[in-house]
Amino acid sequence: ATLATIFALGIFSSLIIFPPAYELGLVFQERNLGAATLTGLATAVLAAGAVAGALGINAAHRLSAPLKMAAAFAVGGVGTVLVSVSGQIAPIMVGAAAVGIGQGIVGPVLSIWLLDRTPASARGRIVGLYSTVFFLAQFAAPVLAGWVAARSASTSSSMLYYEIAAAVAVAVIVVMSIRGSGRTGAISP
Repeated sequence: ATLATIFALGIFSSLIIFPPAYELGLVFQERNLGAATLTGLATAVLAAGAVAGALGINAAHRLSAPLKMAAAFAVGGVGTVLVSVSGQIAPIMVGAAAVGIGQGIVGPVLSIWLLDRTPASARGRIVGLYSTVFFLAQFAAPVLAGWVAARSASTSSSMLYYEIAAAVAVAVIVVMSIRGSGRTGAISP
């Protein structure tokens, strides 16, 4: 059950936390906020946030892996809200950094959790399968983002779906962690 949870969180995070990064340029274009250099700067800010999220995960060493994932969805969701509702450059940049932090948390947490839960004899196959599934979801994310944006009034309004999904993910993870904390086979490591 734990491996299925890790795979599901990997897929879900690829489809929910990562798409706002692909849409930053369209958000700037919709709002007439600047040129391509501004999109490049926002992407760099997002990447710096990802580095901060990955490096900062050790600061939360007392939290279980599921709660760290809830934090990734929460921070990424808040960042997506900032990007989707702001009409000014500074809040969009802060939102991009927050989305990056959420992205940066995902990789290390899921990788360590997966290695911790996989028997040594099956580690190569399981990690290979996980990597394949995770990156297939990564490649599908821009396609999904484009499809959602095409069916919404705008790219900004399409981000509402990511925000809702991130909030649902946080709630489900926290509830499952609380309910499972006293039982064997709980989702917390």
